[in-house]
Amino acid sequence: MKAFLNELPAELPAAFVLAQHIGASFVPLLAEQLNRTSALTVKVAEQGELLREGEVVLVPVEHEVVITAEGYISLRPARESLHLPSIDHVMEMAAGRYGKQGGAIIFSGMGGDAMAGCAAMAEAGAPVWVQQAESCVVSTMVDGAKLAGVVSCEADAEQLADHITAYLEGQGGDVENNAIGTE
Repeated sequence: MKAFLNELPAELPAAFVLAQHIGASFVPLLAEQLNRTSALTVKVAEQGELLREGEVVLVPVEHEVVITAEGYISLRPARESLHLPSIDHVMEMAAGRYGKQGGAIIFSGMGGDAMAGCAAMAEAGAPVWVQQAESCVVSTMVDGAKLAGVVSCEADAEQLADHITAYLEGQGGDVENNAIGTE
């Protein structure tokens, strides 16, 4: 994740919602660590904040995040789930909110979380990209997305950053039209 974010330019015309399977106490520490080295602003999602271009918001473990039609962050208590925060929920929300203008990048991870989200993204016509399996610590989530047949790009973290920069600059979009959910 750090290698990916470090390659992104500050003026990237998109916002990212990051769902990471870590303990609740580590979310603010991860945000702080990533914010130190990224040109983007990395922070924990807060109720009522406007999601802005050039931001990466981390989903708090105990919440589900929804982006309203106006672009504001709404946090709800998380439903009972084996994996929190739910990557499936983030991807399904992004697919519903942004449709084909959204997208997802699956990084190293284990478990089946993200498979329903991949299906939702594909149904919405949104791209699903994955970290190259060989560069993952654990490639279970990446492998699952590939088996589902929904992956349109596979590369290492730095190459994914280059690809998304070119992809978004080619669209000339803004945060209202471009959102990529990550894990």
